[in-house]
Amino acid sequence: MTKITNQHGAEFDMDAVANLMDDDIREALHSQGFDSDQAFFEAYCRAHAELYGEEFTFATRNPQA
Repeated sequence: MTKITNQHGAEFDMDAVANLMDDDIREALHSQGFDSDQAFFEAYCRAHAELYGEEFTFATRNPQA
């Protein structure tokens, strides 16, 4: 079980977070070969914000799944 941390210091299980990610974004980023789950999460959060114009729920100060 890999833990990731958002920019506000909240810690999450990466598997649980991945289940709530946009499938298209997740798959597009997965092929880029990140060196850690943390780097992948950070790239996903940027891509999510670009596509949807808002933060991914796990990137917020008070995440609500």
